Amino acid sequence: MESYELDVVDYLLKPITFERFLRAVDKASQRLTPAPQPPVPLLTETATSEPVSSFVFVKDGTKLVKVRWNDILYVEGLKDYVTIYTWSQKIVTLQRLKSLETQLPADKFIRIHHSYIVALDGIDAVLKEKVQVGEIFLPISDTYRKPFKDFIDRNHILPE
Repeated sequence: MESYELDVVDYLLKPITFERFLRAVDKASQRLTPAPQPPVPLLTETATSEPVSSFVFVKDGTKLVKVRWNDILYVEGLKDYVTIYTWSQKIVTLQRLKSLETQLPADKFIRIHHSYIVALDGIDAVLKEKVQVGEIFLPISDTYRKPFKDFIDRNHILPE
């Protein structure tokens, strides 16, 4: 019973035959090898002709949840977990913030803090050291202040 809690792949009882050992190794190897992913639908093409999707699937407990870029307000990282805040829900997934950051489109999301990534469309106001997303205020750290300012200037400041 405890093996279900520990997510055990297989178990071996002594005496172990070589054939049985190989089957257990094969089973563990299959679990460690990611399953082939179906082709991602194209939203647009980048300058390098790499496909860009409009969503990502993340594991939330025992299910995979489709999260559309346009639904994300901001993302909060805490060690090995990421909380994705959308217009209608929050999704907690076992993933590092850096890993998710590489999947997010750079023209729609910007890192503002060691623990936060914010969606450009989710920003309601920019204060000196904070970003307002709805009624939530997220800190802008010194490390990310200049890249964030450049991002805002590049994307939505009207020329005078």
